[in-house]
Amino acid sequence: MGDHDNQDDLTAVLAIIQQQMQTQQQQMLQMQQTIQNQQQAAQEAAENAAREEREQPIACSSPFAPIITMPPRTKQSVNRKKKTNNTPPQRAQQPTSTSYPWPREQEDEPINLDDLMLLDFNCEGWDKETASRYNTLLKAEILPSCFCHAETLVELSIDEDVFETLQAMGIAPLCYATHELYPDLVHQVLATATISYEDFSAPSYANCSFSFMADGEYCSLSLDKLNEIYEITNEPRGVAVAKKFAPSNTFWDFIANGNFTPGKAYQSQIRNPTLRTLYAGIEDAIRASGSCIPIQKVKTNPSFHFFTMLCERRLCLMHDTNKKDRSGTLLTPLFKHFGIDLSKYKVNTEIQYLDIKYLMACHIMRDEDTYSFFDKEGTQLFTKLPHPKITKLSVFDNIRFLPPPELLCTDPRAAAPDVDMRMSRTLPQKLTHHTTSESWRM
Repeated sequence: MGDHDNQDDLTAVLAIIQQQMQTQQQQMLQMQQTIQNQQQAAQEAAENAAREEREQPIACSSPFAPIITMPPRTKQSVNRKKKTNNTPPQRAQQPTSTSYPWPREQEDEPINLDDLMLLDFNCEGWDKETASRYNTLLKAEILPSCFCHAETLVELSIDEDVFETLQAMGIAPLCYATHELYPDLVHQVLATATISYEDFSAPSYANCSFSFMADGEYCSLSLDKLNEIYEITNEPRGVAVAKKFAPSNTFWDFIANGNFTPGKAYQSQIRNPTLRTLYAGIEDAIRASGSCIPIQKVKTNPSFHFFTMLCERRLCLMHDTNKKDRSGTLLTPLFKHFGIDLSKYKVNTEIQYLDIKYLMACHIMRDEDTYSFFDKEGTQLFTKLPHPKITKLSVFDNIRFLPPPELLCTDPRAAAPDVDMRMSRTLPQKLTHHTTSESWRM
């Protein structure tokens, strides 16, 4: 019932937006027609003035002046000042290029919002609103996306579970295929990304499209084409993102510490290494979207969900204090599909992997083979990996991940204790805070 209400609300909002856009487009057409009429009137007035000037008698102080008239017009050897109207001339309305204000001499430079060539509204190009977004987003640092590192996952013996989970979600190719990063193009997409429908009153998979501006080009694709480019499954075909899953807190309590609060949950609270590694890669995207953990069948198409989260990520970057983003690398296949000249833009060729180094920076791995986690009471514990017997998701109790004491080990970074400290070394380390180092955020 909740999803149906949300769908109705979304349909109503989209209908209002469509009506507003149609009204704005009509106003633009009326404005353009008015300008054309004014230009035509000014041109006709200038022609009439020139014609009157040719037929007018020559002004002269001679008594014969009244009978002296202009001879038939011949080739003029003297420059004559044109007669002008008393009203100021209309500003020349040069046709705005569909690519304006691109190409630009310098990337990552703010757009002049007072530029008279910049339209107030443009549904298939840059306007003052999207230019303002672009200027704000220039403050965000665009970092390489994180991709799964097959060798590391094999070493930890969690590779099959990670791949099968991503495959079930329909996004495995998205998480393994690496790409270079073009930061300024990412700024452009984030500023202009739009999800639209041919019929706003009846949004569906078939009439949904994703559009953006890149290098002055208006780019638009259907969900079918997006899925083809990213090799993402076409199923399911829903175009509504569920924000609430009733049993989320119950499930979160089973796999992690504390309650699940969208925007405030951290990977350090999860215990199972497979689930935690998966969550670490997309944590910021989940937090930005305000989504709960989907613990029931999801009906939203993966591509639609991805680009919905991308649009919501824009809002986060524009208003949040965390001005860093790691989603931009995933947009490179779209630039190549549309034939964007990538040679004109600065490129970041660094590939960021979910490897041991990254997992250690996230405080998931204590060292190359020691996994760090917290139990239900907040006690920091350690165990050696690989250990499929306790990590395999096919075993129900492993999802909760509370290994028996005999499989736990000591902190490999702890200093060697002397005789007087041996007893205190056995005391558990209590969790006092969650580490939120930016080095491991998506």
